[in-house]
Amino acid sequence: MPYTFSHASSYPQTSKAEEAARQADSDSAALRQRIVQLEGALRAKEREAERGQRAAEAARAAEAELAVRLADAEAAVGKMEGEAAAGRQRAAQLQEAVRARERELVALTRSLEQVGPKRGQTGGWGCEQHVGRHFRRLS
Repeated sequence: MPYTFSHASSYPQTSKAEEAARQADSDSAALRQRIVQLEGALRAKEREAERGQRAAEAARAAEAELAVRLADAEAAVGKMEGEAAAGRQRAAQLQEAVRARERELVALTRSLEQVGPKRGQTGGWGCEQHVGRHFRRLS
């Protein structure tokens, strides 16, 4: 008699195999879903990295522009400092010139007081010529 499987004796093995196949299918579906999730997360991270790279490039460009602007500002400050120093020097020269004129005026006033009219005189040509000469010298 040939060997035949009885339905009752193969049922537990078939059931185990079917259960294992269902479990493998379930695990495979879960893994596929997890792969899809991870791929989506990877794409999101890649987009985020690209945004970060663009932001870094923009920051480098802004830094370069600011470096140029800073150099320009420093040059302008240097120029203004030079102009201010020249202005201070010119102001000192003018102040010294004013002091010299003031000293000359004091000397002129003293000279006029010394040459001024004598008692009983109302003035004379000598005094006017002396004053005119000093004023011409001051101008």
